[in-house]
This record gives sequence, structure tokens and C-alpha cells, in this order.
Amino acid sequence: MHRHTIPLAAAAAALALLSACAAATTQPARESLYLSSRPAPRENCRPAPVPSRLPALSELADSAALVAEIGRFAEQHGFSAGRDTTFTLFSVGFTREGRVERVRGIEWWMPEGTVDPLAAIVGRHLKPQAGGGSVRLRIRPDARPQVRVGRSQVCMPASGQSFHVTAPAINPLSKPQPILLRIRVSVDGRVIGSQILRSSGEEELDRWVRSLVDRYQYAPGLVDGLPTDMEYEQTIRIQARAPTRGVVTPGR
Repeated sequence: MHRHTIPLAAAAAALALLSACAAATTQPARESLYLSSRPAPRENCRPAPVPSRLPALSELADSAALVAEIGRFAEQHGFSAGRDTTFTLFSVGFTREGRVERVRGIEWWMPEGTVDPLAAIVGRHLKPQAGGGSVRLRIRPDARPQVRVGRSQVCMPASGQSFHVTAPAINPLSKPQPILLRIRVSVDGRVIGSQILRSSGEEELDRWVRSLVDRYQYAPGLVDGLPTDMEYEQTIRIQARAPTRGVVTPGR
């Protein structure tokens, strides 16, 4: 048997210091939401906003056919009935047009070589989902298969940068407004597109900040721990220290 888990982030050590009482209070809600007790990979993670309402299994797939085929799969591989320790947690993604984009095992306790065939079974029975989005499916494959639907977890790209730079000439008496940018970050952390949604009030400063951000290296966005192209909004605050000096602080 093979257990697959994604290595815990350094933050897990801090989480371990929480009191047992606090853990007991938050753990059931987290397991119910994400179908997993695994800690978030970083701090800026949240439940996926799409779909806004978590669909029932019958809305996601031809549930009767899916459960029947999982049952045959379990019989073929000799999985014991009611064995709760045997499971696979899948991340299932859809394009904006509703097509299936991803069926990927993200956590499991299964024999080697069985997760991908089970993913293929799931993929065969999924229905198009208007508006796209991502969900999780936790499957217990046995003679009485159990399939549960949960929320995916989304982590925004992160730059983690706050630094001093040489800025264009700024009127020392001026107070530039925070700049709001829409930024698209690739799976390898490169900025592949940016747009100013709210100006600082100074066109030259806007251009400079945008050119700077376009060179940032980000930690990419994650869906269920899987790197993905992601678009998000970031606020950049600029504090003029002198006519030719400034501080750029990416907002959270």
C-alpha cells in the first residue's frame, strides 16, 4: 500500500503548537469542508468561490453509473467492503466552458497503480459544469462505494516582496494613491499579464510600478495544492521618502 501526501509547509510546525482544545474545535469543520485534515500549504488559502453552491454528486456525474463502475473496480482489485482507510481524494476541475479539465489524485491510501485508473473512471462519468470551477471528490472504493463532494482549496499567488527601489521623480509633497493591479501569474511564477484597475493619480508612477511588478517572481497560485495559472488583484502602496526615492509595499 502506498500513502501519498504533499509535504507540509513550515507553518505546520506553528500549527502544532495550537492547543488541543482549539484543534478539536476547528478540525471537524475543516474535514467536512475539504474532506481532508491536511493543513493549508500557505496562509492566503480559502475555499474555492466557484461553484458558489456545492453541487450534489448527481449534478456532477451520472452517479448511478459511476458508483456501479467503482464497485466493479473494487471487486477487481479485491478491496474489502467498509474499509474506511482505503480512499482517494480527487481534485476535479472544469474550464469556463464547462468541460472537464482535471481529475487528479491529491491524497490517497491505495495500492500502487490504482489511483490513475480510478481517476479515468471518474472522468468518464462527469457531466459538463456551466461556469467551470473546481471541487473535490473523496471516494472509498469497495463493494458499497462511497463518494463525497467537497470544496476545493484555492491559494492566491504570493510575492512576499517589500523593498526599497529607485523611483521616478515624485513630488515630495504628493501622496500617491494605492495602485490596484489585476495580475495573471503562470504555473512557474512568472507574470504573464497585468492591468491597472485603480491609478495612483500619476501616470509615470503607474507605468513604473507596473513594469516593476511585471518582473516579480511569484509563488504560483494553487488549486488543491496544484500549481495553476491564476489571475488575482493586488494593491501596491507607495511612500515617497525623497523626490527620487520611494518604497513599494505589495498589499495583502
